[in-house]
Amino acid sequence: CLKCTFRLDQCLPNPNCAVMSEVVMRGSCVIRFVAMAVAFELWAGEGLRLPGDDSSEMFGGQMWHAQVVPDDWCQGSTNASSRSCLGAALKPRRAHPAIFFSEIVDMLRASTGSAVLAGPINGWPAIADVQLQTLTCRGNDGHGVYLWKYGETSLRDDLARVVQEVLDGVATHPSCKSPVLRARLVAAEWTALGWREGAPGFAYWFQAQDSEPRVFVGEDMIANAGTGRAVRAHIFTHRFPAKAQGSWLKKLQDGLTWHSGVVLEWDHGQYFTVAEVGWLNRGRCLWYGDLNAVLRYAPASMAQPFDNKKSEIRLLDIEAKTLDEVADFLEKYSDRGDLEWTEQRFLHPYFPWGGNSGDVQLFRNRGSDIARYVTNYILADGSYHLMSRNCQTFAADLYTFLTGIDVGAKSWPVAMSYTKHVDHFVQEPLAP
Repeated sequence: CLKCTFRLDQCLPNPNCAVMSEVVMRGSCVIRFVAMAVAFELWAGEGLRLPGDDSSEMFGGQMWHAQVVPDDWCQGSTNASSRSCLGAALKPRRAHPAIFFSEIVDMLRASTGSAVLAGPINGWPAIADVQLQTLTCRGNDGHGVYLWKYGETSLRDDLARVVQEVLDGVATHPSCKSPVLRARLVAAEWTALGWREGAPGFAYWFQAQDSEPRVFVGEDMIANAGTGRAVRAHIFTHRFPAKAQGSWLKKLQDGLTWHSGVVLEWDHGQYFTVAEVGWLNRGRCLWYGDLNAVLRYAPASMAQPFDNKKSEIRLLDIEAKTLDEVADFLEKYSDRGDLEWTEQRFLHPYFPWGGNSGDVQLFRNRGSDIARYVTNYILADGSYHLMSRNCQTFAADLYTFLTGIDVGAKSWPVAMSYTKHVDHFVQEPLAP
């Protein structure tokens, strides 16, 4: 009867509805109380969910698939020794989050509605206030079998009770091969663009050399970047220490994998800044004595499982003030230093790589400008691809953009598939 989402700016009259009376005022529609009551009764009478009622429309951001296991899962000898369990409990902060049946039900009982789980799930602070959208099991044919979908649950149903019935019946479900389920958890819509609402862009600046170290994320970096000007840029590259393992293809891949980035010099001479790309939410940082230095100051929204299909840009203020100090740091933690293999971070580092050092030619070269450039870049394309969109392509793009000197990627497989995207630094992001 009502073509309306019950938001005043989205109401449209249905000419075939005799009971609705509408008054148009300032571009919005005001629906009389009687019409609204009739409409609600029509929807509720069918047991349907009202559009716009704090439903899945609000949850279109970051998505995780969590493993949902029976409460006694870690008590069996086979499961207790697996990668999932730590004694009788689930291991916290697993790359693939895990949660017990009872935890799901308890969170639903405490939920304010819309199947929102308060969390944190599996100890991940960022996986909180997420919507439980589906529950699936592995079918006998290996494919997923949907057992429950949020959108198919009646508005008047007790979500906790409905989900409890699904969980109780999974062990004897004829289509399920295992009692272990997979839950799709989705966060608020803004999380698809960044770590903080109102600050889009999966990029952060760790201002580690300030008297009080801080991490600014997304567009927050622009207003907090200081007044220094970037005057020179240098490319570094290295491999990661790793024992040869896996198939011959994996060993070949490891041998061709190089990490590259750009070191920025500032006119104030107080420190250098490393600019690099990595997997989204990787957390660990190699440029400080403490590998978890960034996480100690980062917002809780950055504490979530990493995603190797997406990128983040890191701006890291490091202690070095000269090129020699940067080279010494790389040497100290490399195979050329005196540390044991387990403490090494860099393999075969080169700095500056190929003599790639140049003056920054841009007039707009303040810290706020650099922050804006990298935010634009990550919003233009936040994907990560081993061959075509990675740390090497970012380093080449940034160095070329800043200095005007054309440079390619380090490894030949990436160089062959590399397409320059220096335009992404000045491409204003589209409105979501």
